[in-house]
Amino acid sequence: MLFRSIVANIVPDVLGERAAELCGRLAPRHGTIVLSGLGDPDVPRLSACYTERAGCLPDVQSLDDWRCLSFTRG
Repeated sequence: MLFRSIVANIVPDVLGERAAELCGRLAPRHGTIVLSGLGDPDVPRLSACYTERAGCLPDVQSLDDWRCLSFTRG
């Protein structure tokens, strides 16, 4: 089953380990995956990992010390 929206707020190591699985469940057209609850050190690694698998660049949002990455396929 494919999903148009996936929201994941789990520890960064698990997000990295599950990147292929999560992106594999993302709809190929207009699917969005949101990774939240991240710190600054997590952003470069997870951005690179999900950019490769989702095939698009992230939109990065910030609130205080927290970061959120959103990837939306075209």
